[in-house]
Amino acid sequence: MSLAPQGALALYRRRMLHDVGLFDESFFAYLEDVDLAWRAQLRRWRTVLSPDAVVYHAVMPRQASRAPPSSGTTWLETSGGSS
Repeated sequence: MSLAPQGALALYRRRMLHDVGLFDESFFAYLEDVDLAWRAQLRRWRTVLSPDAVVYHAVMPRQASRAPPSSGTTWLETSGGSS
């Protein structure tokens, strides 16, 4: 079990956000995801981890070695740089 999604990608149910509230702005840029997850856990929402998921960034750096997939696909790239 994972307490909180961290890093570049998290998906939240709209019902969960309505139930527990949005990110606490007093955290500004750090730990707001952990706070949100903690409040969700307290309200009995669960976290699901998908370690095999691949995430691609919508904007690629110019030095990227791979071309984006065909049109109609959202392009996000993992920070791990795996192929």
